[in-house]
Amino acid sequence: MTPNVAATGTLSADDNFNVQWQNPEDADLCWVWDPGHFPFPFMPLAIDSGGMGAAAIAKSQGVPKQKPRLSRFINGYWYIGQTPGTGPGTFQAEPSEERKKQIAEQAKDPWATWKNVWEPEIRSLLDPIKSNELQSIPFAGIADELERLLADSASGWGVTMAAAQVLGAVSGPFIQFCVTHLGAEGELLASTMLSGYSNYSTQSEVAIWELARLLGKTPDPERAIAELERNPESTDTEPGKLANRFLNHHGWRSSLWSDMATPVWRIDPTPLFELLRNYIDKLPEDPRVATRRAAQRRRRLVDIVRRDLGGEELQHFDELLETASIYVRLREARAFWQVVALGVLGVPCRAAGARLVEAGVIKAVEDIYYLHLDDIREATSEPASDKWMKLVAERKSAYVKYQSAVPPLTVGAPYEGDLQELHERRGKFKSADSRDPSDADDHIIYGTAASRGTVRGTARIIYSLNEAERLKEGEILICRTSSPPWTPLIARSAGVIAETGGVLMHCAIVTREYAIPCVVGVGPIGDRIKDGETITIDGAQGIIRVE
Repeated sequence: MTPNVAATGTLSADDNFNVQWQNPEDADLCWVWDPGHFPFPFMPLAIDSGGMGAAAIAKSQGVPKQKPRLSRFINGYWYIGQTPGTGPGTFQAEPSEERKKQIAEQAKDPWATWKNVWEPEIRSLLDPIKSNELQSIPFAGIADELERLLADSASGWGVTMAAAQVLGAVSGPFIQFCVTHLGAEGELLASTMLSGYSNYSTQSEVAIWELARLLGKTPDPERAIAELERNPESTDTEPGKLANRFLNHHGWRSSLWSDMATPVWRIDPTPLFELLRNYIDKLPEDPRVATRRAAQRRRRLVDIVRRDLGGEELQHFDELLETASIYVRLREARAFWQVVALGVLGVPCRAAGARLVEAGVIKAVEDIYYLHLDDIREATSEPASDKWMKLVAERKSAYVKYQSAVPPLTVGAPYEGDLQELHERRGKFKSADSRDPSDADDHIIYGTAASRGTVRGTARIIYSLNEAERLKEGEILICRTSSPPWTPLIARSAGVIAETGGVLMHCAIVTREYAIPCVVGVGPIGDRIKDGETITIDGAQGIIRVE
């Protein structure tokens, strides 16, 4: 049987998200959805992976076993429960005293810990999955092997979350100092003073830009891209070498934090080639120039803040800034491996799907994602049954329905913390807007200011990387959320609007690296902005004006 994660369960709800609680005590807790990381429902196999991930995170973060992180998948959406007895708005139990000591020690030089400890451990867990196509696994053993690989992936995810604890330890004091001394904009100003550093996400955009520039110098760029499409594994040409270098490193990233089903670019590089065609039509500015601009903006802001401080406050500011300067580099490094941890599972999962198609269990390779591990275990023991195709069809239908729904930010008991702060960090989803409704204007949308600047342009709504080619340079990207593979789209845009998240979400960080405006946490766009409309975004005020 699949390892039972006691703190995780799968529940159903009606169209209004009235939950059918299996445990009556759960109804007395507040459950919060994190649309910034998990904006869409999980498929059944991803739910199994997520349950293992929850257990791995608790272990890596030193959470006592008697105080697990409570989570439930409701209509496929992942909700985290408030941990009993930990205070208003708290969703994670305190780490053990031993783990607290480790965090303090690792925070002294977190980048050295990352390069020498965490990243090598993650590689050792994930690299073997990339080539595991289950060739030597008997049919009846497919589920057990998948379970082992999902557990390794979850363990890799867990290591990145151990790094997240240390990340909070090095950045938290600096951000709090800025909030205390710089007022309402303190968090955004602190984040700006931590930007302008090369990192894993911006490096991926540099690699694509270099490849596009090289292809653009060939006698027939379209022919060169077509050759890459026909033989993506070839390294006989310089473009082939660069393309393979990119795909072997950056091509394993899943498109979103919960997306197991969409093939990563290493498996299907078609989206990369379409993106390269757009780049060749109009090669954008070298992304390293934008990073240098962000660094200049960082230095100017630091100088301004330092002039207003003095004595012990100035000394304390300098010490905190030096410690926190690693923030973006470490955050994007661990984010990179989080999506790789999910992306590498495409190889064994699709191999398993092919085996089940061959045996007549399911119709298509991708149908594997609509089965739980226990379903696969049972199906491989009785492959002649037609119930699996029927079950997959039912779950596909339900998934499509849930995917188009917009679930509430909280379910269960009322949220005990600061609801306005929760909306500022997660997005305005199905709860009272923190602003006075009398100020509402059909042509103005309020969100959270995430990267300074004002820009007017064409709105381009994109919820999947499969639509990446629709975004033209200079348009304003509107997305539900983003992850590292979205960096090339962010770099091409004139500004970014995200329905979810706060100033520390991925697209907010990357837009500050490129010094372009960004507003986040606006809630579901719905019909408030239509694709192709002209809009203006003010990244300093968190305001969007629709013309």
